[in-house]
Amino acid sequence: ALARLHPEQFASDLFFRYGSQDRFSLYSSLYAPLVDTWGLTTAAFALTLASLAALLAATWFLFAPWRGAFAAIVAMVAVAIWPVVYGASSVFQVAEPFATPRPIASAFGLVAVAFAMRGKYAAAAFAGVAALLLHPLMALPALVLSALVSMSPARAIALGLLVMAVAISGAIAGVPVVERLLL
Repeated sequence: ALARLHPEQFASDLFFRYGSQDRFSLYSSLYAPLVDTWGLTTAAFALTLASLAALLAATWFLFAPWRGAFAAIVAMVAVAIWPVVYGASSVFQVAEPFATPRPIASAFGLVAVAFAMRGKYAAAAFAGVAALLLHPLMALPALVLSALVSMSPARAIALGLLVMAVAISGAIAGVPVVERLLL
């Protein structure tokens, strides 16, 4: 957000010199006006709280109709305290305690899954697109899960087997990235 507001100050910064992941997300475009209006500290605090609150609300929205209020509360507590980490050396978290697009994209992803489970596919698609626009990598699993829950179990299993067959065939053929399945 600061690099968007003051590009001249960040022009020589190695992180921004050759581009960044920012070009794959609308997050900084939405964050920069908040920083410009409220200042960095307030904007970061507000966005962090809003993102984590959205993640907890989305957890409720996903669980409450299917398992009841108690299960939804347990799920929300788990999301709040369980460090869901990923990436090399587990450096990333889903619910990070600072301003990042991961929690809000995850929230939209959970909402997409919840809508797909309810058969509200247009709303699921809208939430999925919102997640994609904020953090494409966090959105992809939710989009796949949304597609799977909207299918009959037989079709979901058939699709899963087809994807596995294609992935294994690609790995055997040496297709980049997919070949790592054999390592």
